[in-house]
Amino acid sequence: MSNLPILVVIPARLNSSRLPRKMLADIHGKPMLQWVYEACQNAGPGFQVQIAVDSPELLEACAAFGASAMLTSDAHESGSSRCLEVWQHLQNQGLQFQGLINVQGDEPFLDPSLLQSMAAFLQTEKKSIVTAASPISNPEEIKAPNCVKVGFSEMDQSATYFSRIAPKQNADSFNSNHVQTDVFFKHLGIYGFPASLPLPNVLGASSPNSRRERLEQLAWLDSGLPIHVLTVAPTFGGVDSAEDLERARAYAGRARF
Repeated sequence: MSNLPILVVIPARLNSSRLPRKMLADIHGKPMLQWVYEACQNAGPGFQVQIAVDSPELLEACAAFGASAMLTSDAHESGSSRCLEVWQHLQNQGLQFQGLINVQGDEPFLDPSLLQSMAAFLQTEKKSIVTAASPISNPEEIKAPNCVKVGFSEMDQSATYFSRIAPKQNADSFNSNHVQTDVFFKHLGIYGFPASLPLPNVLGASSPNSRRERLEQLAWLDSGLPIHVLTVAPTFGGVDSAEDLERARAYAGRARF
């Protein structure tokens, strides 16, 4: 087993398209980005956590709560390509890692144990990307485009689709009073890549499907890369809208961290 650390990169854009400035949105006294950073730090030793920002304002905010951050290009079209800039920068400094985990900056209630599970996968698997999903417990999320649905093989947990729209073949299994959680899963904003993959090619990939749905993981599926899906208990998930942000504030107020 390698003693090299896992690099955890949190890509953060100031003016995201669906909810501008959400990285700095206050949640129970802390900016959302700080929640994510602290969750990653709580994963324990073996991880090096870095925030990849696109603006001096975010860089200053990261410094204010003591985070390690790097100002990256504002021309990146995906979070993964922003992560790649950090990966290459640190490698050019002579640092080595056994893998890269991309954590979205809008997952404030990420369970640190998920990072540990992904690290364990990356220590043994050298040819597959790994991500995570949880059963959908809120019926409204089935039809919400901000909730990315994921399907995977029950035999080997390999992803078969990602979509903002519930698959038509499963539509009859849904009604307003019941969700078959063994059918509908919500994709969580986290990916792991073993260092043995050609990361410059992988992290900068694009395809017609990925551009149409604005889901970069579709480019990896289209290229034939396997994506292993770790399933976890129902979780809060990402903050993509003003309504999500209000729910996050209420959740943080009720929960104990």
